Amino acid sequence: MKRKRFKIVVEGRAQGVGFRPTAYRYATERNLTGWVSSASSGVVIEIEGDESQTGSFIHALEYHNRGASHPGYAFGGTDSPHLLI
Repeated sequence: MKRKRFKIVVEGRAQGVGFRPTAYRYATERNLTGWVSSASSGVVIEIEGDESQTGSFIHALEYHNRGASHPGYAFGGTDSPHLLI
């Protein structure tokens, strides 16, 4: 299985709303390694694991936060350019 590594910056209102514990739970459910931390711009997450599980993690973050006050996610990976979605 192909492994992927991503750095995800969640911009906007991501602090004080339980975002870090949710990201941690999603990562552990998918056997991903990495970390999650608060930053001045929001929350920074770095994950690594099986390609399908990292994709599932990103999808879960997007689904969980639909309609929330997040202007966007900045994704960067070893195999992908830095992009904002």
